[in-house]
Amino acid sequence: MKKTCIVLFLFLSLSLYSQEKNFVWKIAADQSINWDVEGSQSHSDHIEMSGLNISAIITYGVDENGELINQKKLVFPMLRTIPNNTHASLSQNFNGEEQPEIRVNGTTLKEFLLD
Repeated sequence: MKKTCIVLFLFLSLSLYSQEKNFVWKIAADQSINWDVEGSQSHSDHIEMSGLNISAIITYGVDENGELINQKKLVFPMLRTIPNNTHASLSQNFNGEEQPEIRVNGTTLKEFLLD
């Protein structure tokens, strides 16, 4: 009985502790989703998408310096090196440097932080 009470207490305290998170996503009054990140607060998230011939994992966020994190992983499940093994699919990682440059009057625009 004593052991059961201790296990129950630990389970309840761990479940309460796990719910104490700082959520960066908020639902606004117009039902849109807002992502508010403080100046030095780092946060990243990802979206996974799959289609008939390609799967993608898009990772985005803000690092400790307030700079953009933008990474993509593309997986081609039809192009396998080992038949019937989905882990052997061709995949390619892109770290964000492959993004096209935005130019205005021939000058490349650079990302900068707002104070």
